[in-house]
Amino acid sequence: MAGKKCAKCGVKLLVDTEVDRKYQSGGSVFIGANAGNRALDSLSQRQRDADAAGVSCAVCGKNFCVKCMKTYGRPHPTSGGLACLTCGGQLTQYRG
Repeated sequence: MAGKKCAKCGVKLLVDTEVDRKYQSGGSVFIGANAGNRALDSLSQRQRDADAAGVSCAVCGKNFCVKCMKTYGRPHPTSGGLACLTCGGQLTQYRG
C-alpha cells in the first residue's frame, strides 16, 4: 500500500513513531574532510522527516504534514490544538 500524502502540499506522510525509531540513536558520528557537510545533510534530513510526520482530521479524515500545520494551521476553538485546514475539525495522530 502506498503511503498517504499531505492534502495541502503532497509530501508523503510519516507516522511519528517511524521518525522516532529512525533517529532513536541520537546522532551519527562523522569523520573526515566532508564531516561538516554530512552532519548538516543529516540534520536537514531529520528536519524534513520531522516535518513530514502527519496528523489526521477526526471529522473529514484528511491528512496533513506537521510543516503545513505549523505554517497554515489555525487554533481549534475547543481543543486548544490546531484545527483541520479543510473543515476546521479536531486533529488526531496520523496512523498511516
